[in-house]
Amino acid sequence: MSKFITYQVERKDYLFYVRAAIGGKDDRLQECGYNINNPIRRARVTAAGGILHVPIMEIAWFNCLGTKLQAFQAIALDLPHSAGTDGLLGMDFLTEIGAIVNIEKMQIIVPQKF
Repeated sequence: MSKFITYQVERKDYLFYVRAAIGGKDDRLQECGYNINNPIRRARVTAAGGILHVPIMEIAWFNCLGTKLQAFQAIALDLPHSAGTDGLLGMDFLTEIGAIVNIEKMQIIVPQKF
């Protein structure tokens, strides 16, 4: 029988806020020594302003919701200060860890890994 860990999240408007960390001493890619001008590949994403061609970086590690992933790939995109956040958590990460999002209770439930 699987055990689950429940993380209470903060909600502002239509966003949930969680804490996360990436490999390095700072929460900004360039300040951690990553060169966003030399990505492992590029991808097309649709944003409010249209289609963007964004760099995909391989991060040494990414830690969020009790899960630490090594060699994690992430989109490197500057968010405006008005966004009120340093990054966005993608469905690829939530799916990989088997997260269950309960919007009504403002919780993210994750199977406990042993």
